[in-house]
Amino acid sequence: MDFVSWEVFVWAIGLILAVSGIAIKYIMDVINNIKLCIDDRKKDCQELDNRLDIIEARHTDTQISIAKINKDIEYIKLEQDKISLKIDELLKQKCG
Repeated sequence: MDFVSWEVFVWAIGLILAVSGIAIKYIMDVINNIKLCIDDRKKDCQELDNRLDIIEARHTDTQISIAKINKDIEYIKLEQDKISLKIDELLKQKCG
């Protein structure tokens, strides 16, 4: 090989290494960005799961509270019925 051929060969190898280095750097950046996006989505999903758990817990608490209120309403109705019966008895005794 003469000197010019050797220079062209070394120059070509250098160019190939530089281009492949740039390509590898680009690919590594893209992979890193994908990893960051995946981590962000996982984080968002965990936050959404936590919010959903809180909402479900509050919904359950609300249902329990509504059940207690309904029970109290039924108790009040029973007491009103007892009072009505006593009033009816008193009216019968007074009038009758």
